[in-house]
Amino acid sequence: MMAKAGGKTFERELVSACNRWYIEEGLAALAYRRWAPPRTFQEFDVVSDSEDMLLYFAVECKSVLANQGETLYWSQYFNTAGGMHQIDRETRWLALTGRQGYLAVELRGGKGSKREAYMCPWHEVKKWRRMFAIGVRFDRIRECPQIRRVGTQYEMDSDVLCLD
Repeated sequence: MMAKAGGKTFERELVSACNRWYIEEGLAALAYRRWAPPRTFQEFDVVSDSEDMLLYFAVECKSVLANQGETLYWSQYFNTAGGMHQIDRETRWLALTGRQGYLAVELRGGKGSKREAYMCPWHEVKKWRRMFAIGVRFDRIRECPQIRRVGTQYEMDSDVLCLD
């Protein structure tokens, strides 16, 4: 239950970071959390809508305790609802909607420790899944753009989405 609460908090923080950035930069876009009824599956946690295709994207969010291992396991953190792996379902959804995709991973160190988050482009996630049968190590995730944390808030910018 604790990991789920952390994940929902991370989703909200990511939506707030995107929308603050959009307002500060005068960007015509809106980010929001997707909702699904209990015991159903959804494609992606956060979406951003915009006529600007660079800001038309979806984000799968994972918030994990980094002090309990070094790997984001495919079987532990992703589901196979409907008989299809979540990454495959979400890849199909991206193709159908025309959105860009990202995996945002928040690495939490436990109580009193700093949190760090990374925005992994979806093409990397698909590549990792082909390369690594069990999961992807956190050191690979840390090679992706970091979502800056200022005080208690994450900060979104064009560097995080690789837009420059």
